[in-house]
Amino acid sequence: MNADRDNTLLTETASGISAVRAVRVPSNGYLSAIFLLLFIAAFLIYLEQDAWALAVFILALLVVPSLLLMDKFVFDGQKIYRTGIFPKLWARLNGQELVLRLDEIRQVETFAFRTMKSGGTVLYKYRTVIRGNKQDFVILSSNSEGYRKFFKSFISSLPSEILDLRTLELREFLSDPRRLKIEAERLGLPSDEFLENSIEGIKSANGRKKSDKSDLQTSEMNKAERLRRLGNQLKIAGHLLQALEAFRRSLFLQPKDPRLLFDYARCLYSFADSERNQRLKMRAIAALRLASMRSNGDVELVTSIAEAHFQYGNLRYARKLFQQAIESTRENFRAAYGLAEVALKEGKLKQVVYYFSLASRFAKRESLKNWAEKEATYFLRLDTDDDYAEKEINRINWFNHMLLGKKIALKSAFVGFLMILFGLFSNESLMDFGWTISMLSLLCWLGFNISNSFLTERTP
Repeated sequence: MNADRDNTLLTETASGISAVRAVRVPSNGYLSAIFLLLFIAAFLIYLEQDAWALAVFILALLVVPSLLLMDKFVFDGQKIYRTGIFPKLWARLNGQELVLRLDEIRQVETFAFRTMKSGGTVLYKYRTVIRGNKQDFVILSSNSEGYRKFFKSFISSLPSEILDLRTLELREFLSDPRRLKIEAERLGLPSDEFLENSIEGIKSANGRKKSDKSDLQTSEMNKAERLRRLGNQLKIAGHLLQALEAFRRSLFLQPKDPRLLFDYARCLYSFADSERNQRLKMRAIAALRLASMRSNGDVELVTSIAEAHFQYGNLRYARKLFQQAIESTRENFRAAYGLAEVALKEGKLKQVVYYFSLASRFAKRESLKNWAEKEATYFLRLDTDDDYAEKEINRINWFNHMLLGKKIALKSAFVGFLMILFGLFSNESLMDFGWTISMLSLLCWLGFNISNSFLTERTP
């Protein structure tokens, strides 16, 4: 209840009362700051500067966490903005604003990360990147009701053409896990534990010989749709075996439904990826191909299947289906953008330029049109200007060197920490050397981070 009160405010607008949603920013930067400050406090104690050490210790454990709690992303129905003190100061120094209006957003991408796995259940963390013309916002998922309300309220305000496939799935199927459990019990789905050692959850359904919807009673059609929706919701929540069982039962009722086959294939691929099972991955790809064969001219579905093939690295099928989607309807931004991405993966810069130019013509949103034009101009310059291409290659190489340097610096700092610990109980000179290694490594890590911030921008 307290979380809901913190994350939902009411504001008066010209049209009445609308909900203002808020969600906390990712804590990575703040946790790094806390770690560095605690290390500095320990180093000051080592130097016998106890008063300064106490001040830094208080800063690390009281001030920085308070700043984290105050730093949020807020959506008021018209724009999304950030409320943190440090981000505001940094934005003023750089002449930027921590505000993105809805019409300025050009792309929203969501990435899924497995944080823990237990049997047929996977704990997913979703990282959503909101890209604007001048800045990006990053939102991490959580199990709170506040996050779900924020995400659905914000994403529902955006057109589908700027959302990637996973974001579209989250917009439609992100749900409260408690409600999912109740719905699964109503539909008689076994638990993940029961399905863990059973192959029934991953078998393709051999449904009825006839898939004509007229052969099904209304109650069966409704049940098939409920199972399909529940399967997608369970997949988003990480209950992959239960999701596969829901899709299997739905496919028994409607075995030739292309949308259902597509959803089943996506879930099966996620399960196969979590199990590192190449055979199941191939079955998922086969189900995707079957869904495209039965798409019956559904351009939106064909585009989604092409995007799934692209995610899985099947560039040949992705290109074929994106091309099919464009031929079916002349103004398909997602298909044109997909073809540009495929061409970029294949290193065909002339095709990249062509398809980004095509995407800019298809874009209905001004920010999207401008971005696609800039991308076409950028890759055209890469293709025709050797000096510029060399500068960009050098920039990217330096960026990768900085990333490698960060990893080496962190590993060196960890070695230094171990030397400090061993030195506490054995050799004081070893401890002194450990402090030196750790401090130098962390300073290098900080320097690499600062350098990377200057290398992210393309060469003008």
